[in-house]
Amino acid sequence: DTHGPNNDGCDPECCRDVVIAGCAFDTGDDCIAIKSGKNADGRRVDVPSQDIVIRDCTFADGHGGLTIGSEMTGGVRNVFAENLQMSSPHLDIALRLKTNSLRGGFIRNVHLRHSIIGRVREQAFRIDFAYGEGPGHGFDPVVAHITVRDITVGSAHQAFCLVGYPSDHIRDITLTDCTFVAVTQDSEVRCVDNLILRNVRTNSSTLASPPTRAPAELGGSRRARTLQHPSSAQTSEFGGRRSRWGGGGCW
Repeated sequence: DTHGPNNDGCDPECCRDVVIAGCAFDTGDDCIAIKSGKNADGRRVDVPSQDIVIRDCTFADGHGGLTIGSEMTGGVRNVFAENLQMSSPHLDIALRLKTNSLRGGFIRNVHLRHSIIGRVREQAFRIDFAYGEGPGHGFDPVVAHITVRDITVGSAHQAFCLVGYPSDHIRDITLTDCTFVAVTQDSEVRCVDNLILRNVRTNSSTLASPPTRAPAELGGSRRARTLQHPSSAQTSEFGGRRSRWGGGGCW
């Protein structure tokens, strides 16, 4: 129980072979925040956080339940989380990945499964490239290979919000067997390549994976498949209402 400004629960930084099991978090900031250095100092040290297992934990208040970043300049990879229980009207986001173009670094191979999220205030799942300093600083991050499987969310403002940069897309995100019982606003997906939804339901409606177009060079070898930019007639069911994929000029 660590309520207060910037009071995280547990922050593994530049660590490997970490297990966090059987813990209860009720915090004033992020419950778990995996980090690996910040900006120039993080590039100097250049030590990732990797091979981390989180299981059988409970989460109450906090900005994020399981969070990566924003200080992740050395990179974060191979994070496996399962059997988590999260719920609070004062928990903003369940799974939160936050970064920007001053941090740089990478987040790869993050997997959450077999978890129950009762109530969150904002999103169940969020990837945000605009945290803090935002774009335009020359060190665009890489975020790829994230899976969420077998989770149930009771209530949230949005099921998920995934927003990259037009010049630096998030890629390879897969949600499987996920149920979002009650959400009040459509999810947001911008600048994401290869988003796959398998048996994902929101407000009793099944969501289809967004349309894709053929692989194309989009200013960097990291970008292989992109969301199809919709015309006014190209919309997808999101939370029981009609909503566009992409948006904001991102493909």
